[in-house]
Amino acid sequence: MITDEQKKLIREMSEQGQTATEIAEQLGINEKTVRRHKNAPALNPQTAEENTGDYSITPDYSTKDPDLSSGKQDELKGRHFCIVVYPSEEWIRKHVPDCQYDGSSGWGEAPDDWIEQLQNTGLPFVVSPLHDKDTNPDGTPKKPHWHVIVSWSNTTTYRNARVIAERVLHSPMPILLKAVEGMYRYLTHADNPEKHQYSEIPRCYNGWERPLDNAAITALKAEIRKLVYLHNCQEYGELVAVCVQLGNEYFDVVSSHTYFFDKLCSSYRHSPIRTLSRVLQEYDGDEAEEIVRLINAFSGGIEDESSNQ
Repeated sequence: MITDEQKKLIREMSEQGQTATEIAEQLGINEKTVRRHKNAPALNPQTAEENTGDYSITPDYSTKDPDLSSGKQDELKGRHFCIVVYPSEEWIRKHVPDCQYDGSSGWGEAPDDWIEQLQNTGLPFVVSPLHDKDTNPDGTPKKPHWHVIVSWSNTTTYRNARVIAERVLHSPMPILLKAVEGMYRYLTHADNPEKHQYSEIPRCYNGWERPLDNAAITALKAEIRKLVYLHNCQEYGELVAVCVQLGNEYFDVVSSHTYFFDKLCSSYRHSPIRTLSRVLQEYDGDEAEEIVRLINAFSGGIEDESSNQ
């Protein structure tokens, strides 16, 4: 069962040319449900108000007015919004020449300098790795894209988020986030093993900080633990240097769990080959290759250069 709000989003995103698969992924619902509602007639706002008693939970996103004059867009408010950014064909050809996507769902229109333009707004945001290896249910490549979380210091309106999406990023409609941590982990498919796992750490801009609850802190500790081996951090100070480069949330966790990570680094330093051999199964792809390279380097009596960086 989906809400009236989701039904409106399905119709709007469909009008903007997004496929049922893309819509289902962004809204977190079944693709069959999307197909059932994407061409349904628009909800009558008056009927919605009578049914719910609160029209604010079914805001009208249907306006095509370029100045976004619909006041109903001010009724949905929050601090964090997710926006999907699609690069142009020219950008893909230049930067990802081996990309397998064939343009079957169209190409994006994001300007090449969209990150710089978004930085100029002053809003904190975080950008996923380029999702260029996602596939549709039939195995065909999805349109390459980035997932971006844009945050405001105080509650803002859907209208303001839509201005950023349309005018700066030339992107489809933003989605209000109720749980930032879940979306952050989706930036790399951390909780979706059936999807391609992206190893690159999401990049933060303008001081964006990941909201951390206890579960998030535990997950981040586990992630930093893997960084010890991946970056060959044999000293606690080396690990801190790596975490500083990754963002404030990494530094906060590594600096508030000094004893744990210091003992982890020193233990690894005393038995690197045995340790790396045991943790190798936790890695795959390029990361697994890096761990194997380190094992071979230590086996050959070579001190890896990354330990001195």
